[in-house]
Amino acid sequence: MSEQKDNLLLRRAVRVLDALAAGRGPLRFVQVQALLGGISPSSVSSILGTLCETGVVRKLPAGGYVLTQRVRFWAGRVKDRLDLAGIARPEMERLSALLQATVIVFSFSGDAMLCLDSVQDPASPSLARPGSVCPVRLQVIGSLFVRGLLAAGRDEELLAVLGFDPRKHPRALVARMVKRARRDGYMYDEATFFVGSHRFSVPIRHGDETVGVLGFGCTAERLRPKGAKKKMVAALKAAAERIGGRLPG
Repeated sequence: MSEQKDNLLLRRAVRVLDALAAGRGPLRFVQVQALLGGISPSSVSSILGTLCETGVVRKLPAGGYVLTQRVRFWAGRVKDRLDLAGIARPEMERLSALLQATVIVFSFSGDAMLCLDSVQDPASPSLARPGSVCPVRLQVIGSLFVRGLLAAGRDEELLAVLGFDPRKHPRALVARMVKRARRDGYMYDEATFFVGSHRFSVPIRHGDETVGVLGFGCTAERLRPKGAKKKMVAALKAAAERIGGRLPG
């Protein structure tokens, strides 16, 4: 019974948010009550009170209710991700065909990384599933490029944030990864975290901001020809630069 009640309250709250987002706001108490089918004043107060407490709705001095900037921020973030995924897709398909590798794009969501899209190469390792959320950890492709991490004053502080465990991760290899990312602008894990999966990644920048990560995973076979790694990294960087250059705003 409690779960059914919670579901009903949630549906009612969403109806209020929909009405406010549709431009019918500010809505007064009696209008919200009518919108919800004439439910009791105490139920309306409970819904509006919860929406105000969570910071998605605020009450105006004159008595009406409106959406807050928090909701507009959410909407902007969703739009940014949709823009990034849509713009990246053609580049990802071209890059996958060129490199014969699986290509992936991530954006950032608070303290996590959100996989927006992936183009799977049939002969290459799988990477993260689109829609999956990954913690910012050393073994996650592109994690070194999460906003501000490489600017950390000491590598020990950086590695602590990324969950470095000397029992699992060779310190010399990790040091090379960090140095390479700072010096050369790309992350390469040398197939340390996932056997047979050589993963490369670069930041996607829009202006001065890092808005995401573009990466690929391939087998060792693809890296054997002379100069292959250098050419593949150059193609990855060029694709990320084109994606960042096409983002709106």
